Amino acid sequence: MIQLDNLVLLLIVFIGGGIGAVLRWSISTAVLKKTNHIFPIGTFIINISGSFLIGVISTLVLYNNYQLLNLFLITGLLGGYTTFSTYELETAQLFKKNKSAAIIYWLGSVAAGIIAACIGVFSAGGFA
Repeated sequence: MIQLDNLVLLLIVFIGGGIGAVLRWSISTAVLKKTNHIFPIGTFIINISGSFLIGVISTLVLYNNYQLLNLFLITGLLGGYTTFSTYELETAQLFKKNKSAAIIYWLGSVAAGIIAACIGVFSAGGFA
């Protein structure tokens, strides 16, 4: 059974995630209507803005130890908005500590992500 404290934390993340997902959909839809569909500019805008926002918010929220705000904004809202921003933040933090590891993580994540997406597309294509 989930304790009340844990339920509140789950709800905070859930609400933030829902808002982030709706923002992502809204922005993607609006941008898609105004572009030529050749380049996924909506996703690009979301991922880059999410990376910027997670950098700003993590600096302001984490250093002030606002746990609930961190859960709502970073884990929830930006998690629903884009998971790419978390990857960008982790790469930036790793780069400060170990440049070689950061480069391996950066390139490896991109390459593995593209390969996994391609495998997923081709695998699902067999069932579609």
